Amino acid sequence: MKKKMNELKDIEFYLNLPYEYIFIPEESGGYSIRVKEFPGCTAFGETVEEAFKNIKESMKIWLSEVIKQNLEIPYPKIKKESE
Repeated sequence: MKKKMNELKDIEFYLNLPYEYIFIPEESGGYSIRVKEFPGCTAFGETVEEAFKNIKESMKIWLSEVIKQNLEIPYPKIKKESE
């Protein structure tokens, strides 16, 4: 039980970091979204807001799996002002 609580705290920490989200309008309607730093972490929504809500759920699942596998979680890439 203690490990589960620590895992949830870790997930919340990462969810609050400034990751880069990439929105892609779909030809058939709606939006795909992915987290640039999290390979394979994607979601879909009919609106940008729905896609963003759904990516947060996908991130929780992605982070949970990475934590279970004891793999390194990437931090957001910090952009320089010149970029």
